[in-house]
Amino acid sequence: MTAHPTNNNDQPQRDDSAAVQPLVEKMERQQALLQSLLGQIDILISAADEHELLDVVCTQLLASGLFVGAWLGQVASPKANEFTVITAGSNGRAILDVLTQEQASVLSDFLARAQFKDQALVEESDLTALTEPWRPFAPNNAHLSIFFIPIFRNELPWAVLVVVHTHDQPLDRLVSDTLTRLGELIDTALGQLDLRKQLSEEYERTAYLAYHDALTSLANRRFLDEELPKAMARAQRHEQSLAIVMLDIDDFKPINDQYGHAVGDELLVDLANRLSKTLRSSDLAVRQGGDEFILLIEGINSKNELTQGLNRIQTSLDKPYELPEGKTHVRFSMGITVFPEDDVAPDILIRHADAALYASKDQKYKRQLPWQFWHELGSGDANTPVDSFDRIPAYGPEAAALIKKVSAEVRQLTEGFVDRFYRELAAVDRDSGKIISWLSAEEYEHLRSRQTEHLEFLLSADLTEEAHCTKARAVGDIHAFIGVSASSLVRAITVYMHQFDDASLKFQLGRKDFNNLESIITSRLSTELSEELEAEEQISAQFQEGLNAIDALSRTNTSWQNFNEQLLEILCGLPAIKAAWIGAPDDLGQFVVNFEHYGDEIDKVLQAYPDRIELPSVLTQATGSQGSTGLAFRTGQVQRINNFSTSLNAEKWRNVAKHVGIRSSVSVPILDAQRNSIAVLTLYGAYPGMFESPHRASFSHQLGFIVSQTWAQFNQDSDATISIHEINRWREALYGDGLHFVYQPIIDLHTGKLNKVEALARLDLSDGRTIMPGQFIPRLNERQIIYVFRKGLDFSLRQLSAWHESKKMKGIGLSLNLPLEALLNSHCIDWVRDALSRFNVSANHLWLEVLEHSETEDHVHMIAQMQKLNELGVHLAMDDLGSGYSSLIRLNKMPFDTVKIDQALLRSAYDDPPRIIKFISALIRMTQIIDLDVVVEGLEHPDLIETARILGAKFGQGYGIAFPMPPNQLENWLNNQKPNSPISAPTTPMGALATHMSYIENATHKCAPILEGKDPTLCPVHRFIEEHGLIDSKIDHAHRAIHKTSSKDQKLYVKCANKFQALLSPLIIEPASKIDMGKPHANDTHR
Repeated sequence: MTAHPTNNNDQPQRDDSAAVQPLVEKMERQQALLQSLLGQIDILISAADEHELLDVVCTQLLASGLFVGAWLGQVASPKANEFTVITAGSNGRAILDVLTQEQASVLSDFLARAQFKDQALVEESDLTALTEPWRPFAPNNAHLSIFFIPIFRNELPWAVLVVVHTHDQPLDRLVSDTLTRLGELIDTALGQLDLRKQLSEEYERTAYLAYHDALTSLANRRFLDEELPKAMARAQRHEQSLAIVMLDIDDFKPINDQYGHAVGDELLVDLANRLSKTLRSSDLAVRQGGDEFILLIEGINSKNELTQGLNRIQTSLDKPYELPEGKTHVRFSMGITVFPEDDVAPDILIRHADAALYASKDQKYKRQLPWQFWHELGSGDANTPVDSFDRIPAYGPEAAALIKKVSAEVRQLTEGFVDRFYRELAAVDRDSGKIISWLSAEEYEHLRSRQTEHLEFLLSADLTEEAHCTKARAVGDIHAFIGVSASSLVRAITVYMHQFDDASLKFQLGRKDFNNLESIITSRLSTELSEELEAEEQISAQFQEGLNAIDALSRTNTSWQNFNEQLLEILCGLPAIKAAWIGAPDDLGQFVVNFEHYGDEIDKVLQAYPDRIELPSVLTQATGSQGSTGLAFRTGQVQRINNFSTSLNAEKWRNVAKHVGIRSSVSVPILDAQRNSIAVLTLYGAYPGMFESPHRASFSHQLGFIVSQTWAQFNQDSDATISIHEINRWREALYGDGLHFVYQPIIDLHTGKLNKVEALARLDLSDGRTIMPGQFIPRLNERQIIYVFRKGLDFSLRQLSAWHESKKMKGIGLSLNLPLEALLNSHCIDWVRDALSRFNVSANHLWLEVLEHSETEDHVHMIAQMQKLNELGVHLAMDDLGSGYSSLIRLNKMPFDTVKIDQALLRSAYDDPPRIIKFISALIRMTQIIDLDVVVEGLEHPDLIETARILGAKFGQGYGIAFPMPPNQLENWLNNQKPNSPISAPTTPMGALATHMSYIENATHKCAPILEGKDPTLCPVHRFIEEHGLIDSKIDHAHRAIHKTSSKDQKLYVKCANKFQALLSPLIIEPASKIDMGKPHANDTHR
């Protein structure tokens, strides 16, 4: 190969700065764009409202300097000829406000096509109607391209992002791809906004319903229980009186019976509205239940003032009400007690007002006023016991005695009650109807049975408040898991009450007992609702705490593996989560489990039936692809199975799911920065529809966002074990003074002389640790990999130049890894030429190693770059020949003059010596035939070195020859290096096997004739047998048999040779590995 001169000091130097500068500026603009968009992610997702979100998008786009216009517009229909501007960056809205009719019409057409056809459009033709308004803001002679990016909201066409791009080169696809990605990001952010709004409204509704009556919107008994003590304290503090008024409609039941519950409910709403308007803002109106209300009237300074207030209430309520038969008047009664005159506990105050109410109702045909004061019933002593007018508590002996009176009727009530209940509930509440529709016949019957049991429990005579609260909490948990909303719960309680009212007509009770029974049921249903709502709040809080823990975990100094293991542990610690796993499809589309967390019960099933459980697939024709996991991977969206018993997508796993108590699942895709699926996280729930409710849907989406963002931070495969914090340390060392190079000798195996050295990168951290290239190189991006290569050129050529000044090292070569990222860069040739020139090193002293597994689709450019390096005089080496990727075609097409045999192949010789040695021998002969030099890597032990020499390899390197070392140590090593003597006979079992196989395989070998009947003691292998004390052993006899057998008897000859190999192979044992700086030499693997 001709060496090219490198000292060009006398030649005119070409100034490439003018050509390079535009490329540098272009890269900087692209980098600015990416940084701008990446910086928006957290802002977009956390934006308070859509206006803030969209303003940020437009502002950031303009700030990147790549665009002169950014705005969002909408059209009302596909054929609309006008549009609405939602938001615009900078002065965009002012520009759009003064468009001509023609310009507005053209814009409307583009907007309609993009918005309703879900088609991103790019207008590059400098169409005047579109570009003219933006031309004054663009540089002179710049091209203008307008992007129309469709924006979807809740999977429906919503708007279009319009971006005006200015450029002087052909349109860069990176810009188009980035804007498309930004559109998807806006879709996601808007969806998160809407979901947060929906959840916020649901939380507010839940909180409201916990303290308010769903029908009338008045406060409920729970609110009263908290507010009454506060009102009493205020009365004492201000030395005023507080009136507690119990109000009840007289003869309300006949109205319900005659006109139905709907009319009765309308009357109650009307009455509640009149109360709200009549009372002062400082007063409180409460619906106790049914047609009973409680009023708190504060700030009373005299009885006359209270009487005036009661008169206002009477006047308002006495006005006629609308009924189907026309307007009618409704009578009502009130019972009143006044604090602190009636100075007792809050619950006793309520009982006193209740007793006064019943006294008033008993006198409704005789009384002059519709109210009765508690203190006027008797002596006025606050300790006077509540007489026969007192209402009995919902729990306890009195309630038990009353319920036992109607036990037969209660049993009849439960018959058919549940079916009627579910029919009416499904009719009035769509969400509840949807949940019921998910159930199989068996599951519905089970639900029906459990609901009947619960009804009997609710009407139990011996029920205690503590037992009821405990059971209601448990029922509330189930309702929360299956997605019953607070609104649905309230509707269910209302339906329950209506059903009870209808059924209770059959009870043979007096008025007082009937009213008391109705009060008991109302009170117990109120307790039921309160406890269930609180259970829902606690379940939602637990899931939110789980998300918070996962988010905190994602920000800690941990590895990807540890993150996933702890992630699944947190998830499986949440209520009713039965199992979770993370997996990704293999090359055949079949999912492989990467991380899993199963309960003991599920583990037993998986171990008992490993072949009967089919993992999902991403292939549409595969039988397992219908599951939520495969679908989530294909679509990149959260997918659910609401019930394994009824869903068609769950048929393959139905029996196993039923066996282990799994009823539903949710699969959350883990997405990369381009929104491509890289894996799927699947959770399994113990209840049907467990992941369908807005709360759990939000949980799933937020979970996917956190895990995807965490993966993006690691930016490596699922086998990653290095924390982000650690990688940041490596990056600091890389750009600080931590990067240096050590040098490993490559010697002539036959003479032992130093031929060249290979420069190998090391990364020194501030804490004294050294990171090997096999660890940090795979975690570098393209720019950083090129940085390492260019630093390697500088460091190693500077050192080589210094070595060439010494007599002993003059003329040695240098080998350096050439990553594909650097080779394909258009400046690569200039980098190499410049470095050789600066350090005055001849190109024929430089070998660049191209890794065999560096794949690219641009083979033409790759070969062209290699040809240019070759023309420069640089040697090219194919690295890792034999690792599985190389081919004769590549060796023939690409200008390599050296190949390096993969060190892993050498080490595998201990596993199957005859086969591997034969393969290595064939590789060496093949490369020699096409005039390539061979370097055998990984020569860690004497038997490997001897084998490489016997097989004919010219050069070798490895720990058995020398470790990689700093320059000064290399010089000391060279001073102590002794020349190699010719091999007259093998000294190791592997060398003996290699010698034997060389003679067998190579018929032209000078020693080959002695294998045909000649004296075996003349064979070099006999020398090994003799020196190792194996004379008269089976190995010796097998070796002699080969010499006695004629090669013409091919079958017998091969049999004897194989027997000898089989007997010799067990003697080939791998010695303990040599260690350099605590790391095996495999970590010197480069890209």
